Amino acid sequence: MKRIQRSVGFKLFVSIFVSMAAVFLAVSAWSEGRSEEAWRHSFDEHARQTSAVLERALRYGMLLKKKKGVHSELATLAAQPGVKAIRIFDKKGKVAFSSLDGDKGHKLTKKDALCQLCHAQEAAFHEPSRSPFSRTFRDEQGKLVMSHIHLIENSPECSNGPCHAHPPKQKVLGVLDLQMDMEVVDEGRVAAQKTTAYATLLMALVGGLVTAAFVWAFVRRPVQRLVDGTQRVAAAGLDTRIPVEGTGEFADLAKAFNRMTEDLERAQEKTARWESELEAAVEQKTAELERAHGKLMQMEKMASLGKLAATVAHELNNPLAGILVYSKLVAREIKDENMSPDDREEALRCVGVIERESTRCGDIVKNLLTFARQSKADLSPASLSTVAERAVQTVEHLIKHAGVDFTLTRTAASDEVSCDANQLQQALVALIVNAVEAMPSGGELTLSIEDAGKDIAVVLKDTGIGIPPDVLPHVFEPFVSTKEEKGVGLGLAVVYGIVRRHGGQIDVESELDKGTTFRITLPRQAAEPSGD
Repeated sequence: MKRIQRSVGFKLFVSIFVSMAAVFLAVSAWSEGRSEEAWRHSFDEHARQTSAVLERALRYGMLLKKKKGVHSELATLAAQPGVKAIRIFDKKGKVAFSSLDGDKGHKLTKKDALCQLCHAQEAAFHEPSRSPFSRTFRDEQGKLVMSHIHLIENSPECSNGPCHAHPPKQKVLGVLDLQMDMEVVDEGRVAAQKTTAYATLLMALVGGLVTAAFVWAFVRRPVQRLVDGTQRVAAAGLDTRIPVEGTGEFADLAKAFNRMTEDLERAQEKTARWESELEAAVEQKTAELERAHGKLMQMEKMASLGKLAATVAHELNNPLAGILVYSKLVAREIKDENMSPDDREEALRCVGVIERESTRCGDIVKNLLTFARQSKADLSPASLSTVAERAVQTVEHLIKHAGVDFTLTRTAASDEVSCDANQLQQALVALIVNAVEAMPSGGELTLSIEDAGKDIAVVLKDTGIGIPPDVLPHVFEPFVSTKEEKGVGLGLAVVYGIVRRHGGQIDVESELDKGTTFRITLPRQAAEPSGD
């Protein structure tokens, strides 16, 4: 209930209804007053005309000295419907004739209400045109009565006639008091009041219903739609739209509300899109930072390993060289000595093992030195196709011997880059050898040169055994290898160092039993090396 009382529609309805009721009451009161005034005027006019007739009859009868006839005629007129009483007063206020029983001979004083009508305005005695006078009062039964006072003025026929001896200077001979019954007026007024009250009540009810319908249709419903719309918008329902009906302020307000929700919806979509893009950008940058951090850690690790490799290579190289020299001398001496064939064969076999293992250690040391040195790239313009062809020619016999189908393709518009051709060739040879060794039963090997935006990419794809998932993140680290009893895992570390010195990037994808793909991305123009 309090919510309804606080609503704009209720306040507007009460204001309009109270205003209409006040107007209806004012109009009813004015109409009632006008109606009563019209009735009074009608009765007053009727009384004036009747008084004039009575005066003429009275004057005529008195001139003819027919007093009884006059009294009889007055009594007859007093018995007419609507006539309450007829009284005639002489100059001294004494009742000369009255239709009321026991009233004849009664004398009034100037303080009586009837006398006050004249004596309150003494000018009326000297200005007969201002008479007659009227008053209304209620009798003993409470009925409304109009008393019409008509002055009986002196005239020449009265002052000069034989009937009376009134001096000419006497202006007023007497007063005629005609009392008219106004019960019909009173009843009409009461009936009019009832009718007015019923009409006012009916008009108030009809007006209230019309006002309520108007307020509901043109105020309450549009406002409620706006309230519901704002509540839905507050609940994140930005797709809310309010129906626009008709014209006017509420229609304009509905249009403005719809425009506001559309703007808010677009702003929310834009904000969500920005948040999504920002989140994606943050994730991308985070991933890039993580990759950069990983590469930095790898480079630091490789730099430390490079120093370690240089130290190990330096310490191992000299003893291994001595072992190799002495093993060769022993082998030469054994060949010259007179030894039994079996002993000689066994000695030669042992010396061969020494020589072979010493050579293997020397290769390890050589690879360690190569990894440790990481010589600076001597950059110059070169064709990647030419570099790739030279690398393939170097290991062509190995490819054919392994039964591998090799394909070299180029889709790049231009394959010229600023590079150290010898180092790139070394890197490609290492990758091709690894790919061939990963396909012991043969397979397919594809080397393609293609555009990579502003850069150029070399993609090497094989159908070999693949790299285990646990090894894949570490393939570019030193001493990591998937080959048993072959190498020490420095080949890909060397390739990684060459690519980084060219300001490029190398990525690898692999799936067991399906193959491995290496992708080298190089800038076309000379760039600062990314670090060793």
